[in-house]
Amino acid sequence: MSTMTFEQMQALANQAAEQAPDMTEAQKGGSGARMLPAGYAYAQLVEFVEMGNHAQEFQGKAKDPAMEVQLGFALFNTADRQYANDDGTPYIVRPYSFSISRNEKARAFLLFKALNWKGTKKHFAQLLGEKYLVKIVHEAKSKTDATLVSRIDMKGFLPPLDAASQMPYPIPDCPVNLYRLFLWSHPTKEGWDALYVDGKYDDGHSKNFVQEKIMAALDFMGSPLQQLLFSTGIPSLPSTAPAAPVAAPVAPLPPGAGYAPMTPPASAPVAPAVAPVAPLAPTPPTAPVIAAVAPVQAPVAPVGPVIPTVPTPAVTPIAVPTFPSSPVLPQ
Repeated sequence: MSTMTFEQMQALANQAAEQAPDMTEAQKGGSGARMLPAGYAYAQLVEFVEMGNHAQEFQGKAKDPAMEVQLGFALFNTADRQYANDDGTPYIVRPYSFSISRNEKARAFLLFKALNWKGTKKHFAQLLGEKYLVKIVHEAKSKTDATLVSRIDMKGFLPPLDAASQMPYPIPDCPVNLYRLFLWSHPTKEGWDALYVDGKYDDGHSKNFVQEKIMAALDFMGSPLQQLLFSTGIPSLPSTAPAAPVAAPVAPLPPGAGYAPMTPPASAPVAPAVAPVAPLAPTPPTAPVIAAVAPVQAPVAPVGPVIPTVPTPAVTPIAVPTFPSSPVLPQ
C-alpha cells in the first residue's frame, strides 16, 4: 500500500486551507477501546479525515447537513503515566466526529482555537504534527450505560509547555506511517487506502466504519471521491455505496386486461395509432368484413401505442356489432 510523505500531506493541507473557511474567523450567531489513565498525556495530532456532508440535529430538531470530520491523536507516555502501546509505539485515540462550524459558540470553532494556540494556522489539516497536552478523563459510556470508559476531554487541550519554565515537553515524533489525511475536496488514492480497516467486531459491525461513513455522505454522488474511485477502478463498498435506481419489473397483464401505457421494444410490431377505416382494414381469416358499420376509433392512450378494436366474428352481419369489454388482438 502506497503512503504519502509528510511533506505531501502538508502541501495538501495548505491547499485545502486556501479554499476552505478560515477557522480563525468566528461566525456570530471516541476514544480508543483501552482504559487509559486519567490525567494529561503527551500527544501529537496525526489524523484529520473529512467525511462529507451528513444530517445534523440539535436538541431533537433537524439542522442543515454539514461537513463532519474526525481527528486522531497519538498518545505518548509521560514521566508517571503509560499511554503508549506495550511495544512503545504511540496509542491512537480518535474522538467522536463532529461537524464543522465557525459559529463562535460551536465546538469545532472552540476546538480549533485551542489547538491553534500558536495562531499560525487556518485549517485543521494544517495542524497535523502539532503537539499538545491532552486531558484524559473517565466517564460513563452513555446516559444508559454506567460503564466507565476513558476519553479525551475536548475542552482540556493545553500547549505542550512547562508552566514554570515555558520550555516544551519532550514529546517524541510519531512515525509518518501512522499519519492519515483525507480531504473531501482533494481526495487521493493513498489517503483513501490508509482509511481501510479489515474485519468485523464481535458484535458483527464492520471495523471499516470510516470509509463506510464517508461513502454514505449526502454529497457522495458526483463528489471528487466518487470520481477518484471510478477513475482508479476501486470498487464502491456494497454495503454503503448509493445504488442506482432500478426500474421495478412489469407484472404480466391478465388476459383481456389491455396493455399498460409503455413504449414497446424496437423488435415488436407497432400497431397503428389510429383505428383503420373498416373497408380498408385487413380482414382476419375468420372474421367477415362488415361494410355497413361505421368504423369505431379506439381511445388513444396518453403514452404508447393504441391497439385497434376488432369486432367479434359473427356468422350473420348485423347492423351494429357487439364489442368486447376489452381490446382483443387480431390472431
